[in-house]
Amino acid sequence: MTIPTDIQLGLLERKVGPIVTQRVGDNCNKRYKELHVIGKHKQISCFGWPQIERNPKSGRKEHQYLHLLIDPNNGEIIEENFGIEEEGSNMPLLYGVPLYALSIIGILFLPSYIYDQLSPSRCIARKKRNALYNLRELLGTENHNEIKELAKSVEVYSDSARELSNRLCKPIKIIETGTTEHFLKADNLDFLKVRTIFLGGNAITKYSDTPERDHYKYWEYDLGDWKKSSYITHMHMGIPLKID
Repeated sequence: MTIPTDIQLGLLERKVGPIVTQRVGDNCNKRYKELHVIGKHKQISCFGWPQIERNPKSGRKEHQYLHLLIDPNNGEIIEENFGIEEEGSNMPLLYGVPLYALSIIGILFLPSYIYDQLSPSRCIARKKRNALYNLRELLGTENHNEIKELAKSVEVYSDSARELSNRLCKPIKIIETGTTEHFLKADNLDFLKVRTIFLGGNAITKYSDTPERDHYKYWEYDLGDWKKSSYITHMHMGIPLKID
């Protein structure tokens, strides 16, 4: 499941502070139409689909994926890498040549495959692509693990704030959400808990989980017609609290 951008920026803020995080967010808003992963090792890395994927003149896809490398000290962009999803095989020649050669269709692509494997510039590009791909996967895993760990500290209740205060015999403070609504919302309970932590809370009250069915259409090639299907999503809601 893709982590919402505000949560990823919240995780980053815990590592580099609000000023740098604000600059990272501004850079991402300008360059991405869909942001997938933000994370920090030595530098800050951001991965996602860029605003411009196709050359407006030729119509060809030129920028398939964008990686921003950002300075964690000031939030400035160090480097931009495009095309992490570029075509190219990681299959070694020992396995690739027989595989391509044994197929009537594959043998047509054999020269291109061999050139891709032996060309020094292609080898360098492939290593860089693989390194970026591995980094993207690593950052995604680290973010999910951090969210799961943070979420463990937040308790969830169905009581009202007053009922909960009376039952626990503890003072309770309702946390402002920064909007006109008292409720926080998320499509994942752990996301809801982490948003509560980012606001300074440690509990959620009036919690509810509402399942919703989303419908969509898809093209069935065998039948040559549109088909309908659906899937269940969940809307998790609750009021963030601070229990002393």
